[in-house]
Amino acid sequence: MATTQIIGPNVVTNVNNKNSGSDVDTFIQFLQSPDTQIPLESNFLIIFNTIPGVFSSNAPNFSELGFENNWDIDTSIKTLWNLIQSNSNTSLAGQVCLWAQGFNVPGEQVEVNRSSSVIGGPSGGLLAGITAGARSQYGAIGLVLLETNRSFIDFVMRPWIALVSHYGLTNRASGSTQNVKTSITGVLFDKNNNNAIRKVYTFNGAAPVGLGQTIYAYGDDKIRTTEVQFVFNTYKIQDVEGSEQ
Repeated sequence: MATTQIIGPNVVTNVNNKNSGSDVDTFIQFLQSPDTQIPLESNFLIIFNTIPGVFSSNAPNFSELGFENNWDIDTSIKTLWNLIQSNSNTSLAGQVCLWAQGFNVPGEQVEVNRSSSVIGGPSGGLLAGITAGARSQYGAIGLVLLETNRSFIDFVMRPWIALVSHYGLTNRASGSTQNVKTSITGVLFDKNNNNAIRKVYTFNGAAPVGLGQTIYAYGDDKIRTTEVQFVFNTYKIQDVEGSEQ
């Protein structure tokens, strides 16, 4: 088999010649293609496609729900949700959450087994084949949120989690004041064209269920972020080749 020299004084590295025969050239051309360039992980937006009914204009005041006495946060909740709505992106049909600094996508896994019962008695060294089992349940989405003067984490996420426990995860009409679910979309953009979308994750029936502790202390100031865990019913991933916002 013919070999190609890719290292040394005789290597062919003319990137303008597609037939140079160099594996280095092939790899460079591979990375130059828009379809195979390395993306920027930070080129994304998080969108709340719908606003839960518990935060709508006709929802009862949080202090009127009869628990967590004197949580006087209704004004801040309305202000922060209005800020989300004011950043509406009609092409993506949702509200951009500018507090979102990061998110994780749950993995996929299938249980597998090598059952010894397939081969009974002496097997002569033969091993049983692999059989597929159950698909693993969905993990949670981790949404990393930025702390600001008017805290989206404390004035929206913290009471939202409490309301999830109070009202439960029963499916309700989108406008119901007992609806605690929303749809969350993660939109990832092309590295070289911020108007081009390369893929979209959509998580349906999402609701926050976990928020880590917050520690305040004297010392060096730093930007504070907190991860909030969301459960969801279903998700989908979309290939939106050529789509622009």
